[in-house]
Amino acid sequence: MSDTPNNEESQQEQTPEKKPDSKYSSTGRLLTPGMGLEGELVQPKTVKKQITRFAILMGVLAVLFLGMKWVMENKDLGGLGSTNTSGWISALEYGEHGAQVVYIDSSGEIHKSPAYTQDATDQEPVWSPDGNRLYFVSNREIKSVPKGANNIYRWNLSKDMVEARTTGTRSKGTPIFDVNITDPKTERALLASGQTVLTFTPADSSMHQLLPPIGREMTVQDSNSDGASSSAFEQSYSRYGQSFRKAEISNDGTTVLAIMRREDGEVLIAQDISQGSLPVVVATAQYLDIEKNPVTGEFYVLIHEFYIPFEQQIPKEYIKNGKVTYPYRHAIQRLTMGEKGVPQKVEQLFVTNDDKMVFGSMSTSPDGQYLLITAGEMKHAGMVKTSFMGIVPLAPGSPPQPVSILNQEVFEPSWSPDSSKIVYVKMSNGKRDIFTISRDGSGETNITNGKGDFGFPAISPQIPK
Repeated sequence: MSDTPNNEESQQEQTPEKKPDSKYSSTGRLLTPGMGLEGELVQPKTVKKQITRFAILMGVLAVLFLGMKWVMENKDLGGLGSTNTSGWISALEYGEHGAQVVYIDSSGEIHKSPAYTQDATDQEPVWSPDGNRLYFVSNREIKSVPKGANNIYRWNLSKDMVEARTTGTRSKGTPIFDVNITDPKTERALLASGQTVLTFTPADSSMHQLLPPIGREMTVQDSNSDGASSSAFEQSYSRYGQSFRKAEISNDGTTVLAIMRREDGEVLIAQDISQGSLPVVVATAQYLDIEKNPVTGEFYVLIHEFYIPFEQQIPKEYIKNGKVTYPYRHAIQRLTMGEKGVPQKVEQLFVTNDDKMVFGSMSTSPDGQYLLITAGEMKHAGMVKTSFMGIVPLAPGSPPQPVSILNQEVFEPSWSPDSSKIVYVKMSNGKRDIFTISRDGSGETNITNGKGDFGFPAISPQIPK
């Protein structure tokens, strides 16, 4: 056995231990500023502080962004406030390429709504139940509102401020308020929006789907949401129509009457939303309108060109010599609703087969005692050239005989809050002026006197004290 030591062992014993080079780690990795001897990253305290501050700043900015978004979409900017609007008249003023919401104060001065964008088309304004605000649908182009969409706006009259209360891309219909709720924090309205009927709460801009029902519950839909909810009722509703045009809810909140558009006309359905029953067809025609008596809760239905599109539902008495013969073309009906959305009583107030004298519009007085109607020659379904405006007493047992107020062409008449006056539009010297007249036909007054072309006038619901 050789005494010569192993070369490898000898070499290891004789090789002195290397000291770490300040430029390299123990693993041979090149060191750079901010790295330890083992090559791990080392963050100076100042860098850590900067990162912490940056994270805090990002968090604060996120909170501010979400807060501002909530303020813009939900908060009542500047506070609601209140003002005396007794005797004021809201209306649309038509321009060459659009329409703008205005109001006429008690002195006759015309005030135009702020934040109007050129050539935008505002639609019929409606008063809040307490008379302090005006709501309207418009395609105004403002920040946070999609271009071209019809959304709901609120004109806060005490602050002279207009703000969008919905911002989605789906167009909305004119809201119809529950006149019995006057608290601005809880006021709510019904509106049609495409294939749905929604309840709308202006205070927080929330909307709930009412029709088609989702089981027995209403589905919450955010004002910015464009997705339509679905339910087992949709198949039933799709047989009746493609979209909703107008809706009213019963005084007890259990039944909704809604007009649906069809390719061949319109259909009025009734839906009991307190139960899971299917909708009931109430009326079908080329054109329909509905009006609710705020006191009795009865409904009035305006019918142009009555017909039945569902062949299987045509009564046998309507078929003579193999042909369908309808009992009338035009009518106004009074409905008393029963259980499960089925009319308990249907009363024909007026019927006619004459296109020369057709009922054009109707409006129930706030005290529930009169029905204001217009009539004239029908140009086509939904369009009547009026030559008569009158009122129909609605007292129990009284015959439905209209009392004439004016035998002239008038447009868009409505009541004063105390049911003593009527406001309407009439042509005067080539202008669409706003007039008022007493219920007995006396004291006709031109309010605007040629200052513009106006439409859809409505008197504030505030009653003088």
